[in-house]
Amino acid sequence: MSEIGRAVAAFVLGATCVVGIARAQDTSATRAADARCDSVVAASRADTVGSGLFLALKRVDGGDLATGQITDMLLLTGAAFVPPTPFRLTVFSGPALIPSFRRVGGSAEAVLRRPTLTGAYRLKVDANEVFTSLETIRSSLMPGFDSAAISAIRAAGTSKGLFAPRDGTRSATIDFRFATDSIVEPGWTVQRLVSATFPRMPVTDVVVQPSASNADLPEAERREGQPAETVLRFVVDRTGQPIMETLEIVRGTSVDFVRAALTVLGKQRFMPATIHGCNVAQQVEFPFTLPPLSPRGSPPANNAQIRY
Repeated sequence: MSEIGRAVAAFVLGATCVVGIARAQDTSATRAADARCDSVVAASRADTVGSGLFLALKRVDGGDLATGQITDMLLLTGAAFVPPTPFRLTVFSGPALIPSFRRVGGSAEAVLRRPTLTGAYRLKVDANEVFTSLETIRSSLMPGFDSAAISAIRAAGTSKGLFAPRDGTRSATIDFRFATDSIVEPGWTVQRLVSATFPRMPVTDVVVQPSASNADLPEAERREGQPAETVLRFVVDRTGQPIMETLEIVRGTSVDFVRAALTVLGKQRFMPATIHGCNVAQQVEFPFTLPPLSPRGSPPANNAQIRY
């Protein structure tokens, strides 16, 4: 996935967790509606669940990091991290959506979901310990969080030799990931920064809206016996639009197929998640799939284009 990614990329305080609603136009009516929904969402706690804030890292340029070096990176970066106050979570966990030739129907019943947060940052450093770049590659959507994470990485970098490559290479590219879950792909090393208690709230999940345009996924991706697939993870905001700054590639069969899926996603709209009628942002996973060729080498007759 690192090749695909390069090509396409072009302390919770106590047990209280305030879930924010994104602001629209600054009018009296909108402010009143937002205030009402803030109150509705904040009062919707059904129960709580144990969670935490985790820091993970991985070298993504093919080079190696020593075990002791990884441990020091995690410890010093975590120690330097000062979370924003208030710690205002704005996104809920969500489902993996299922593509279909008809509308994907979301359950009318609410599901208990907890708030979630993910922020990812990429550091490039040369053999002389000079940071050649440090950027946000996945926005957390929490005010002040991304800048706090980048500040922590920079502060850890003042420790001599911490990030410089030790395997003889001239530079290193290292990804850092702050998240409220500890599930990452193989090759990552994870450390819990803090334990926390999050509320769970009754969320009616995001639903895919019927699209007027076909996916137009590249037919050349078809292989006999194997489907072509790209799975994207992102946040759908309270207006039903995918937030591209939160985009993550879960998996993809090729660079071209991922690019095609991204083009389609830019046109796709969703019915946003709600809590008691108030729209909220939700993280989802969305697959784009072409079925495999039949044994004779021709695709099923009605599957040339997939409608979402």
